[in-house]
Amino acid sequence: MTTGEPTEPRLTDTGVIDKTSDDDQTELSLQNAEIDRQAKVALAEKTERLTSLELPSSNSYALNQVRARINAAIQRTFATDVTLELDRPSIKGKKAASGTDLSINIIPLVRRLGGDTQLIASQVAQLVIDDELVKNVEVSGPFINIEIDVAKASTQIFSQVTTQNEHYGWFRDGDPDVVVIDYSSPNIAKNLTVAHLRSTIIGQSLMNLQEASGNIPFGVNHIGDWGTHFGNIIYQYQQELSERGSEFTDELTADPAKTLMTIYRKFNDQTKNGSEEERERLLDEGRKAFLELEQGNPEYVHLWQQFRDWSLADFYPIYQRLNGVEFDTIQGESFYEDRMAAAVQEGLDQGALERREDGSVVFPSQVVVDPATMKENSQIMLTKDGDARDEIIIKPSGGTVYLTRDLAAILYRTRELGAKKILYVIGKEQSGHCIELFNMVHRMGAVALGDAQHVSFGHLNVDGRKMSSRSGKIILLDQLLDDARDAAAIFMQEQGRDTDSLADDLTEQIGISATIFNDLRQDRTKDIEFDPETDVPNMLKNGGAIYIQYTYARLRSILAKALEQTTMEQEYKDGAEPYTDNVHQSEKNILILISKFPQIVREAADNNAPHRIATYLNELCQELNSFQGNSELRVIHAANDARAFRLALVEAAAQVINNASRLLHMQLPDRM
Repeated sequence: MTTGEPTEPRLTDTGVIDKTSDDDQTELSLQNAEIDRQAKVALAEKTERLTSLELPSSNSYALNQVRARINAAIQRTFATDVTLELDRPSIKGKKAASGTDLSINIIPLVRRLGGDTQLIASQVAQLVIDDELVKNVEVSGPFINIEIDVAKASTQIFSQVTTQNEHYGWFRDGDPDVVVIDYSSPNIAKNLTVAHLRSTIIGQSLMNLQEASGNIPFGVNHIGDWGTHFGNIIYQYQQELSERGSEFTDELTADPAKTLMTIYRKFNDQTKNGSEEERERLLDEGRKAFLELEQGNPEYVHLWQQFRDWSLADFYPIYQRLNGVEFDTIQGESFYEDRMAAAVQEGLDQGALERREDGSVVFPSQVVVDPATMKENSQIMLTKDGDARDEIIIKPSGGTVYLTRDLAAILYRTRELGAKKILYVIGKEQSGHCIELFNMVHRMGAVALGDAQHVSFGHLNVDGRKMSSRSGKIILLDQLLDDARDAAAIFMQEQGRDTDSLADDLTEQIGISATIFNDLRQDRTKDIEFDPETDVPNMLKNGGAIYIQYTYARLRSILAKALEQTTMEQEYKDGAEPYTDNVHQSEKNILILISKFPQIVREAADNNAPHRIATYLNELCQELNSFQGNSELRVIHAANDARAFRLALVEAAAQVINNASRLLHMQLPDRM
């Protein structure tokens, strides 16, 4: 979904839509048919590739197995369906038992059963101690504190990491679903700005999480490539060409995307600052130009296609800089031009939409349900004065609005692409729009509530204000990435590193990943205040991505040194039994965190919450740095049994950091 001015297609005799005449159907319709064909080929190829992956079920992972066995025993014993969580110990649990590795809070069970907490706790403790991976149990109030059997648990965990390798933490429960994810969605004839960063990287991380969950994510870049603003740009383009000639064409040759953005702003400035008469004249010229574009004026169609190509060519290298963001298809507003009529007619036939006497088609005012909460909301379809407000789908003039196009899009995605779920990664201000759309298609019997979800995110503000390309208050995304790269170079120099001796793209990897992680580490629903002069350097100085990258590089260094020593390598690879005496709590904490990773992946995917992966990464890296900073916990020069265990622990931890970072679309240099 994009924002901007509504489009103005023509009416048919029946008062719905006429997108094109038979004669001018060629250019746009043929292009859309090819986009459709390519999208379906891409989906088929991706489905074949991903379904061929042999992924374990989520309950096959060690920690989840323990959780499942304990809950099965609890449910049999107490004849209840309550499920208790198995997690790292709470603060109270740690005070009660310093050697606690895992903890269960039985309060949900006590609330269901009633009765004495201590009695129920002792009964649950007896069930827990019977599990094969549990060494000891201690009751502390409502907490069951668990000490794991390191020898048995580590054997399972290390084996699973080694077997699954780059897919450790991935799972598939049941048949895979096609999940369409609508993200990034910039407007054509404008540069990518910092305002596009959030949708792009949140959407890409959700793509990664859905793939890790065993599904088939299909990424759609729903670009804004249609509407009356294209008439405005065409008009201003012709004016510039007429008035400035070769000077203007030279600017286009040098930087077409920047030039298009300039004339877009110029048109808006003239309508904003000129007289009312001049404003109406300019807007009328823009409407006329767009009407000619819709009617198939060859010159205008060629210009529109050129604008589109220039913009996509400008977007591509920036997406590549964001660690290779790639979309399965680019289907803009124009793609749905020849699908709107059928979508609106279906809505009328199903009684979800109504035609008014003035010829308009509306989604009538009603109490709608918010799919995020499944609660009714009686305020969305009201005016500011509290009166009932119908949502326009077709205007009395026959013009369409964004909701018209979004209706056609959601029907295409579910019916032709076979999506079981659709995620719309767009700003939180679009909440009402999404709820209306989802309720509309639900009333049509086309998409059940909950199968389409609004993955909202807060604004990225500069000086407390949302950026706007119309006003010119923008920061180009490419410039931000340059600033992040340059800040990385300065940071490395401050650390005493000779950047000339490092990989050419190291500072790029560090800076870009810091930018991505800085966003994804935060709850996506919150606004982010941004000051490029201070925030870009702070992304590097305040932990975050570079902390994770350094941790990973140190682990890789340990493994590389181990591989240089043949005897250690052979002993390690021969699978020496891990030691069980005097295991340090830090080692056990790392082992538990490694085993917890599949659970974190599931929680992040189920809640569309990449920040849970980021929080987990920071926690794991903190524990690893504590481990590496302890002189008593040497790895390379440890005694034989401890060395084998610690090398296995380091290798497993490095793999998990790598897997988690890929979910966030970060890069990890092997050497820093």
